[in-house]
Amino acid sequence: MGDSPWRLVALDHVQLAMPPGGEAAARAFYVGVLGLVEIPKPAELEGRGGVWFGVEGVELHLGVDPDFRRRFDVMALQRNLKALGTFGYQTATRRNPVYIQYMPRTLRYVRTNLEKYPRLARVRDVLAAHIEELR
Repeated sequence: MGDSPWRLVALDHVQLAMPPGGEAAARAFYVGVLGLVEIPKPAELEGRGGVWFGVEGVELHLGVDPDFRRRFDVMALQRNLKALGTFGYQTATRRNPVYIQYMPRTLRYVRTNLEKYPRLARVRDVLAAHIEELR
């Protein structure tokens, strides 16, 4: 447990976002895999969707975010662009070619997310000027 005199005894509560209609998947994971117990939401919140879980001083609330998919995709785009930079650095500077194999798949993910959102057209144009696979 370490040398800290502090010990976490409860966590009330953690709020996470989930996509609309994701309650069944949340139950399958948080109850079926992690062993949490579903707890009832207050009546005034039931119509909003989402689901709450808890066990031994830990409470986890999953709320529906209508923009969840878009937020997830934009975050994935950022992470994939970062990964491409790392792959390029490892290949060109460190002379480690093992990462080249991951570049085509990662570029496909980038392209898919850029094409999905018209608001990202300018980002795609800037990247396409430097990355042939995005043209």
